[in-house]
Amino acid sequence: MNQREEYRKYKKRIANAKYYKKTVGTTQGLKNERNKRKSKAKNFILKEADYDELKMLERAIKMRLSTMHSD
Repeated sequence: MNQREEYRKYKKRIANAKYYKKTVGTTQGLKNERNKRKSKAKNFILKEADYDELKMLERAIKMRLSTMHSD
């Protein structure tokens, strides 16, 4: 591979990173934080949620799924 091809790959990688950051709007650190919040929510549901909260959550999930499928 010559220098020109390496430079093009380098520029393409930077452009992809900028596009990802603009569209997704997150860096890896923020993604880790989001995953931590998800796991905390799962643990709460598994350990502390009572029957009414679980039913309410189940209804919300069904509504969300139905709106996703209708799109």
